[in-house]
Amino acid sequence: MTLAEIEQFVMDSLGDYLRSSEKDVPSMTRDTKPIGDLGLESQDGVDWLCDLEGCGFVVPNNVCPFQTNDGATLTISGIAELLQDYQVNK
Repeated sequence: MTLAEIEQFVMDSLGDYLRSSEKDVPSMTRDTKPIGDLGLESQDGVDWLCDLEGCGFVVPNNVCPFQTNDGATLTISGIAELLQDYQVNK
């Protein structure tokens, strides 16, 4: 997938995750931050990654998709860049 396709995939799958958690699904852009803008937390990122199993990404267990190792919050674009590195079939 291209970076733009991964960004769209992230927005779609986060929307599905929010709906399954019975939360409102606001409109998202590539600059949306799941922590803050969507009201999600780090643990939600771990749960969301579990939903991605079988979608073409293999992300190590020690990676939080919503934050960097130093605690900076990622945007949808940043998450897409992260996932791009973990694509099974690049």
